[in-house]
Amino acid sequence: MTRRAGRRAAGLLAALVLLSTAGRCTPAMPAPDPGAADATTAALSALVEIMAARADADSVTVAATAGYARDRIPPDVSERIAALPGLDPTTLADFQRGNAAPAPLPRLTSARVVIRQDAAAPGALTLLLSRAGFSASGTQALVVAETVSPGGVQGEVFLLRREGDGWRVAASAVLFIS
Repeated sequence: MTRRAGRRAAGLLAALVLLSTAGRCTPAMPAPDPGAADATTAALSALVEIMAARADADSVTVAATAGYARDRIPPDVSERIAALPGLDPTTLADFQRGNAAPAPLPRLTSARVVIRQDAAAPGALTLLLSRAGFSASGTQALVVAETVSPGGVQGEVFLLRREGDGWRVAASAVLFIS
């Protein structure tokens, strides 16, 4: 074998080794869940409806960007979130991952309440929402909501449970009032 043929064979062998180990060198990324955006929209829209009903409001303004980055959550508030009864650890982990930085929220919809995500309407309930964190089973969601009013701001955490095609509040706690 000539020196040139030997280098070519060595190069081909190296390329084959790289190709055969490529899948083992980089971790496989899970396929995106096509229902994730729908689940987020459904959970957040349900929570907006629940909060509107509680405030007897027929119009709600929701900030278009999730305003709850994890680095803004004080340790005592994080502890209260983690202490919610029935909270699945996978739900909390997904919530923390999803709220690592501010991000746009999906367009929310409701048949019962007018939801605006652009400009605040006079007299409308105004909400700042976190992104929803979901359990591995998809049956639980965790959301932090801040209600903004002329009297101040109230932060609450909601643990939602999927029931049939909808979501209901399984547990909630006031995080702060200012």
